[in-house]
Amino acid sequence: MAVTEKPSQSRRDKLGRELKVGDFVATSDNNTLMIGTIKKINPKMLSITRLDGRRWRGESLKYPSETILLDGPDVTMFLLKLTGKQ
Repeated sequence: MAVTEKPSQSRRDKLGRELKVGDFVATSDNNTLMIGTIKKINPKMLSITRLDGRRWRGESLKYPSETILLDGPDVTMFLLKLTGKQ
């Protein structure tokens, strides 16, 4: 009996870009914008951890089609604004 390899789970954001663990994404959360990082890719959903450090509801499950992949400059500006508030 031949062992067949399971195809890798490819998830794509709202714009069709491929998502991977560790990518930064933007998504909605309770009528606000949440920026976070992908911690785990489940069979149907993504496990996303917030970047703003909130402990309450710090991790969310979202469908890939509910996210937008962010580039480096976008995340850098968000982190700079976040550190300025403290």
